[in-house]
Amino acid sequence: MTPNIPLIVGAALSALAALLHICVIFGGPAWYRFFGAGERMAAGAAAGHWYPPILTLLIACVLATWAAYALSGAGVLQPLPLLAFVLPAITAVYLVRGARCRGAVRVRPAAPERLLGVELGRVPRVRPRAPARTGAGLGDPLSERLERGADRSA
Repeated sequence: MTPNIPLIVGAALSALAALLHICVIFGGPAWYRFFGAGERMAAGAAAGHWYPPILTLLIACVLATWAAYALSGAGVLQPLPLLAFVLPAITAVYLVRGARCRGAVRVRPAAPERLLGVELGRVPRVRPRAPARTGAGLGDPLSERLERGADRSA
């Protein structure tokens, strides 16, 4: 049997996501914030509460299990129980998550500074230039019509 390449790629991405969740646990509150876990999770991690790392570890375990099911469906591992039911269910979860979030990773402008813990300062805003005004005789039909209309009313 030829291995199913899309399922192998999906397994690799799920395994990468699981590994990233483990890294977030060790990265601390800045990593929770950077990856969009929310302020409650970041504050809980900063305060030393048990639920942020346990919940993150649970998510990592689910993602690793999904990677194993993808490899099983690809023919790399022995068939796992309920494979024909679990693979479409995993696909549905990923599709709903993708449709709901419209991009799992949301990059915020100040996120790299918070991740590294370095204050880089404010970047000055660049103001756009006002459009150049055209005067009479410059070939702008709109301003010529406006000037002719102003001449008639005066």
